[in-house]
Amino acid sequence: MKLHIVHLKTRLIMKMKISSAFRLAAVAIMFLAIMNTTQGQKIVANQQHSWYMIGVSHKFSSKWGATTLFDWRREGFGVSWQQSLLRLGVDFHANDNLILSTGYDWLQNFPYGEQRGAYGFDENRVFEQLVLTQKIKGLGIAHRYRLEQRFLERKKLVNDEYVDTESLFLNRIRYRLALSLPVWKKASGEGKLFIKTSDEVFLNFGKGLGMNLLDQNWFVAGLEYALMKNLRLFAGYMNQFVLKSDGIHEERNHTLRIALNYKMNWHHQD
Repeated sequence: MKLHIVHLKTRLIMKMKISSAFRLAAVAIMFLAIMNTTQGQKIVANQQHSWYMIGVSHKFSSKWGATTLFDWRREGFGVSWQQSLLRLGVDFHANDNLILSTGYDWLQNFPYGEQRGAYGFDENRVFEQLVLTQKIKGLGIAHRYRLEQRFLERKKLVNDEYVDTESLFLNRIRYRLALSLPVWKKASGEGKLFIKTSDEVFLNFGKGLGMNLLDQNWFVAGLEYALMKNLRLFAGYMNQFVLKSDGIHEERNHTLRIALNYKMNWHHQD
């Protein structure tokens, strides 16, 4: 009995240490991002966008699942393309509060806005991800840590035409803090309407860093409605801050976010 109690205490202490380490890492990331945004004079473009996303999370067993997602990102309110993103991922549910994932993103980037690029290009991206979740008096809290290995298509001008050259390899780390609070519940106590907000910091590191450490920051706030038990609709506002690689030009994109999320359970317990 004593050995069992000692074992439980040891596990609890280890969990607390790990959780504290991740929180310290999150604070450090936020601090570096704030410091980076205060340097020098910037040329800022304020723009309006709209992003429409559909995502499906698949559960194949108590531990294993997958994620499929498509994000249709438009300049203005659907006027023209900004970006498209297709994602395929594999998820491992270590326990009720920890999910480990890896996956692949394919992005198509288009010239857009006041600071438009000379040409469109593709990006192929591999990522590794860790999500820690907890609840405090009904408030859902999620910490997401993601590493990305990015392969960006590059082109050069030859005889008045852009032709492909070697791709550019970049590393990036992302941290997102997300909060969810139910404001309307069904008689059963199950949440029906939620207030949701999050902030995500993107930091570059390694070779090809350019003039800035901070790459982007996304602040999101909105409402999520449970259409069915496994189907939710989110509508909200996102402030997308983008710092270009020259360290001078910036975008502040005021973005309408619409997302439809479906949970598909292929695993049926007896």
